[in-house]
Amino acid sequence: MQKMAKTQRTEEMWIEWMDTLATHDYVIIDEFISQDLFRTIMDYFRDMESRDKLQKAGIGSSGEFQIKSAVRGDFIHWLSRNVDTALNPFFGLMDELNENLRRYCYLSLSDSEFHIAKYPAGSHYTRHLDQFQERSNRQITVLMYLNENWKPGDGGELKIYRESD
Repeated sequence: MQKMAKTQRTEEMWIEWMDTLATHDYVIIDEFISQDLFRTIMDYFRDMESRDKLQKAGIGSSGEFQIKSAVRGDFIHWLSRNVDTALNPFFGLMDELNENLRRYCYLSLSDSEFHIAKYPAGSHYTRHLDQFQERSNRQITVLMYLNENWKPGDGGELKIYRESD
């Protein structure tokens, strides 16, 4: 396989993406990461999976944490910049994204958290608001689908609900 050059994200692209986000409350960006970063993440993910580092995902925070397979069936690994250093290129890209969200959307983002997840065949995550109850500090959610050779109909499609839905 031929290596792709680093994906170039120009200022014009960032402005277009941030304008779309501001207008629609979401933006879909195909090929946001380079093929090299894709391989880095996938290699890291497979290593974590082979070493049984993925934990059953749950819902709720801290003392309210519960595992409810009827709600969520994935397995996750929370990422740490200090531990998961093989993913430094990913963290750098997320820093670039945060900077552009602050710059063009005037968001006061002070922290971020990331995890990798695996949804085994037949699993799901039911409709939910992507933040904890009684807290509204999660302003932005970024999803990267890393399914190789995925096509519509394979499952795992994201559904975004508006307040009116």
